[in-house]
Amino acid sequence: MGTISNWIDAIIVGLVAGLYGWFRDMGVKPYPSLRRSLPAFLLIGFFAGLFAIFGWHALQSPIGFIAVPAALIGLFLGWSARRKLSTKSEITE
Repeated sequence: MGTISNWIDAIIVGLVAGLYGWFRDMGVKPYPSLRRSLPAFLLIGFFAGLFAIFGWHALQSPIGFIAVPAALIGLFLGWSARRKLSTKSEITE
């Protein structure tokens, strides 16, 4: 399962990667839904942090019970924010 230092590193990497992705995405107009896009980037960033620290062991039990749902929920939230963004831009055009 790793040490507390590994988990702190994974959380920091995830936070930095998630915020970077979200800030980069904020340049898109119309802006994506904040309620969906920020958690999506943070969850996918957390998965990336776990994968960067633990490697392929992040997909194995018991870490996989945290990593896989975080990735799936993050992808779903990101998809729904993009879908809402595309329907909003179709309406305004």
